This record gives sequence, C-alpha cells and structure tokens, in this order.
Amino acid sequence: LVDLLRNANAEPIEFPLIKTVAPADGYECLDEAIDDIQRYDWVLFASQTAVNVFFDRLFADGRDTRALATVQVGAVGPATSAALMQRCVVPDFVPMESTGKALGEQLPGEDALRFDFVVVRG
Repeated sequence: LVDLLRNANAEPIEFPLIKTVAPADGYECLDEAIDDIQRYDWVLFASQTAVNVFFDRLFADGRDTRALATVQVGAVGPATSAALMQRCVVPDFVPMESTGKALGEQLPGEDALRFDFVVVRG
C-alpha cells in the first residue's frame, strides 16, 4: 500500500501500531525450546515477529540457522515465509489459508498429532 501511495506522489508516514514486549518469563520457554530444538519434528512460526524474536534468541545463544537442520519448518503465511527466507530458511510448509488454525489443521503427515512441535508466536 505504501508503495502504491508513493507511486501516486503521496508521502505516507509509516509507524507500527503493535508494540512487542518480552513475555513474562523473559523468553525462558523460548530459550528452552531453542536449546532442545533437535527433539522437535516441526518448528511452526505464527508471525514475522515470531521469526525475528526466535532468530534473535538463537543468534544470541551463539547458534545459527544450522540449528534447524533436523527439523521441518512451517510458516503461517506468505509474510512469515518471506521473513524466514530473509534468514535463509525456506519453510517446508505454508498453509493455503494464512491462519494459525490452518497451520495446525493442514500440517502434512498421516497423523500430524503424533509430531513433536513447537509453535513460536509473537
């Protein structure tokens, strides 16, 4: 939308309407999941913010994207998928509909409920 407005010679002003704050546990649960990431079958990202926070925490721990080598990665939609690709991670799964519900319901596999997965929200 901003590009369309600029192309029409408008001067849009962008500012975020959502403030991201650290969770009450200070990322303890996320850090624990990252520490034990290889035990999961899937890491599912529910937003661009989730991608950014996850990788900020991963990199702060001295690790890189190779930590995800043994897991499959899912993204809730195209914007989340693009955020992953900016981190050089191509998602294994993006549902047809960009909702958390679709992400869970359309997860590939004969019995997706048997998978161990972590959902990163933000």
